[in-house]
Amino acid sequence: MKFTIPQPNSRTALIGMTGSGKTTLARSFLTKYYRYVVVYDVKGQMKSADWPGYVIYKDFEKLIKAKDERLIYQPNIHEIPDEKNWDYAERFFKWIYLRRNTVLYVDEVYGCTGRDYIPFYFRAILTRGRERGITCLMATQRPSLIPQFILSESENYYVFKLQMPQDKKKIEEIKGFSVDSLNKLKRYEFLIADEVEHSERPRKIKLGE
Repeated sequence: MKFTIPQPNSRTALIGMTGSGKTTLARSFLTKYYRYVVVYDVKGQMKSADWPGYVIYKDFEKLIKAKDERLIYQPNIHEIPDEKNWDYAERFFKWIYLRRNTVLYVDEVYGCTGRDYIPFYFRAILTRGRERGITCLMATQRPSLIPQFILSESENYYVFKLQMPQDKKKIEEIKGFSVDSLNKLKRYEFLIADEVEHSERPRKIKLGE
């Protein structure tokens, strides 16, 4: 893969439907180029076999005491109301903000935000995290369902295949990629918009790299 890697302290959005390749690309970035990584696995579906070198934690108190360099947090939020989920998200993002010098990957942004709600410390990470040494990568399959603010704070975009028309329209509006270009994307293909280039020429993940 020959393209710009997200720089330290930057904000990166990976956008695409389930199975399009965004998590594969994120894992490649996180494994090859960064140290001190914390993954927020909102859906709780990541497996150790797919993330070698990472340690999975489901208990927050154990997570914040961990000495491992690469961590995955899977909060036990699936049997509680959405508003309580936000409490889990708030304490997690506060810990990251105070921790400093961390690479954060949020795997599915709309699982920890609302249409008009962003956890306070998630917003703080997006606006003030650069000065605290926090690099942030965020994935979503439904850009039309997350607050516009989150996308507007990102310098880098990796846009994969999208399914819903409203999501394609959202990306066309905020980054200028035509719906026609988005419709032509195949699995593991993506478009790039960052500080170096803005191209409608598809790039493709080569598995095993």
